[in-house]
Amino acid sequence: GWCLHKGPQTQKNNIMGGHGFGTLVRNSRGIMTFTMSPFRQNAMAGVFTKGPVKFIREKVADLPFYGPGLICGALLFKYGTDKFEENMRKNPADYANDE
Repeated sequence: GWCLHKGPQTQKNNIMGGHGFGTLVRNSRGIMTFTMSPFRQNAMAGVFTKGPVKFIREKVADLPFYGPGLICGALLFKYGTDKFEENMRKNPADYANDE
């Protein structure tokens, strides 16, 4: 509408790029953004069809990073359990003189 006092209003528009406070610019430097309401989005889209394939693909791609740690951990665990079992065995020489 018509306003006689245009000083602060003009200054606000220049600071915010011609838009009011709280409004987003729709086309800023040639970048167009689109949003969708959370009520229109499907949160479980592709979980059972694309999810397992994506999970396997990502884990195979990450294998060089976590694979060596898993292998070293498994070998250390096997060594520890074998050593424990070896130490739990009885020595027959200790019982040679028993009657």
